[in-house]
Amino acid sequence: MNKALPFRLKPSRDLGENVLRVLPQIVRDYFAAGRSAAREDSPPESLHQFRLATKRFRYTLELFRGAYGPALAKRIEVLRQVQTILGDLNDCAVTARRLELPAALDAACATVRESILKRGEEHHRSFLDFWNANFARPGAEVQWLAYLSRPRISA
Repeated sequence: MNKALPFRLKPSRDLGENVLRVLPQIVRDYFAAGRSAAREDSPPESLHQFRLATKRFRYTLELFRGAYGPALAKRIEVLRQVQTILGDLNDCAVTARRLELPAALDAACATVRESILKRGEEHHRSFLDFWNANFARPGAEVQWLAYLSRPRISA
């Protein structure tokens, strides 16, 4: 998913038209990025980048909250959960990297580092399980696209 704002609103169009013009591609891009990130061998940096993509996607949906009303909050909360899991994983990865410094590698630090790496692996497993349950299940992407193609504000 592109780091820049993934769309440009057209001032000549109303909110409903802008929603229908930009959200489908954002959803497709997000799911593609998630499929790439949701692998057993994804390195922490890739997962961190996907966390940032999730954050941008969530913020984008929050911009369009007025076009959908309160039902959109459930989808936003699912994205927030992805962010939280991946944030916890990133915290473990960053801390473990800091403990890699040669001066810090005494026995106590090595034990702490191993514990942090194990916790990071658990967060990675949590992310994979959450992704598979909420996004990789058959029809999930189609359901997101269908929901976001029906804003309350007419196009």
